[in-house]
Amino acid sequence: MAKLATAKGLKPFARKGLQVRILPPLPTSSQYRAYVYLLGIYLGDGCLAWTGRTFRLLIYLNVSQSEVIQECVDAVTILVPERRVGLVRHGARRVAVSSYARAWRELFPQHGPGRKHTRRIELSAWQRGLADLYPAALVRGLIQSDAAATAASSMEPTIPRIRSPTGRTTSSGCLPGAAI
Repeated sequence: MAKLATAKGLKPFARKGLQVRILPPLPTSSQYRAYVYLLGIYLGDGCLAWTGRTFRLLIYLNVSQSEVIQECVDAVTILVPERRVGLVRHGARRVAVSSYARAWRELFPQHGPGRKHTRRIELSAWQRGLADLYPAALVRGLIQSDAAATAASSMEPTIPRIRSPTGRTTSSGCLPGAAI
């Protein structure tokens, strides 16, 4: 069987016209739980921002929840180990976990124009499959981001508050009874 040629091994004239689009890999089995947790926390209090060359993931958390911040940083590090993870202060009570990577757009296809709570959010088939494997990780991320938003909303009265079915007031942007 003949060896397959690599782009590096091709002659220069053959490489010139060669175009290959390399997509970032989807999570591997060792990353599934971290991804599902990060998906939950992203849907609660996260966003993606296009910087002109790449995407920036921002997850807003309450600064007093150091365990949640560390868990979020660990999940990001597991998913994109080649990228740095930063913490950016936003006022006295909030911090954003921040990471730059082109992979974020493919990993979070829910990204789009406008606020998440004003448009329909659906999980893609592969995300539903992973969420079915690790439902506790998804719920954990959603709850932890909700706690961060609730604590932050007490500092910012301009954030609209929503009463959940349990009677708890929240500002996470998730509508009561909304299906994910």
